[in-house]
Amino acid sequence: DEPSTGLDPRARDEFWSLLNEARTQRNTTILVTTHLMDEADGCDRVAIFDRGNLVACDSPDALKRRIGGDCVTVDCADSSALSEEIAGRFADLKCTKVNGMVRIESPNASRLATDLLRDFGDRVRSVTIGHPTLHDVFIHETGHRFEDESREGEP
Repeated sequence: DEPSTGLDPRARDEFWSLLNEARTQRNTTILVTTHLMDEADGCDRVAIFDRGNLVACDSPDALKRRIGGDCVTVDCADSSALSEEIAGRFADLKCTKVNGMVRIESPNASRLATDLLRDFGDRVRSVTIGHPTLHDVFIHETGHRFEDESREGEP
């Protein structure tokens, strides 16, 4: 259960190197739980659970392909208002608020970025295009950030 918790970066790298060596030399399956998406990205298969339910299970690359394009992130002053307007303007795209920014999945990210700057440029600090990560997959499959899980029970 989260075996690299508390390790410094060098020890963490050594730990994962040992695990990978044991896996290949012994042809062994190793089951690891982690909330660190870069660790999960190094695994052969990843299972994503949400509130105790399995929502996705596949190779990291196959999970990322489920998004069907790239992710566009918009940094702005009011992500709540802008995300609603973007969702209304681009109703066919999945739009989510994440860490005070607006995240949109798009099969044509370059065109979307241009449209966003044209339509909302006066309210946008920056627009970033990136290939999907496992963090993006988690949001795509669950509808919320990993961190939101721990905050649900907080007052």
